[in-house]
Amino acid sequence: MHPQWLRLMSTLAALLLLSTPAPLLAEPIRITITSGSVSFNPNVGEGGDLRLNGTNGFSVTGFPELGNTDPHCCLTPGTSTSMRGRWSSNDLPATVTLGDDTFTNVGDLNSSNQLEVDFRSTTFTLPPIESSRSTAVTAPFTLTGSFRGTPGNGPRDPDG
Repeated sequence: MHPQWLRLMSTLAALLLLSTPAPLLAEPIRITITSGSVSFNPNVGEGGDLRLNGTNGFSVTGFPELGNTDPHCCLTPGTSTSMRGRWSSNDLPATVTLGDDTFTNVGDLNSSNQLEVDFRSTTFTLPPIESSRSTAVTAPFTLTGSFRGTPGNGPRDPDG
């Protein structure tokens, strides 16, 4: 092979390597939750509705299923305790929006769209139960979590 062809082939190979796009990695987006609610039965970890709204057009509508929750059965008035609820993966089917994108199929094992939330209250003392046999307790709490996904149903990459 002539040196000119060898040099041309080397130059083309270098250009091809330099022009190959690198995989894109998304930078984490910090979201501040501005409102929301969750209800769950700490004895079994099952929930009702989870609704969160936050900055950057973030919202979650989910349905917590079996998760990791506390306290468990049989607390009495005057007992100090805290509430905790944690759900992730298929324990938290949901729909998430972020900006103009909607992520469905969240929590499905065949989807890349996955959500995790962890609520933890401060310690509080259970009040006496009034004659209605029901009472409300309000306590500060923290919420941490993560979400990753692809807009739409979040199809899994068959290679990964």
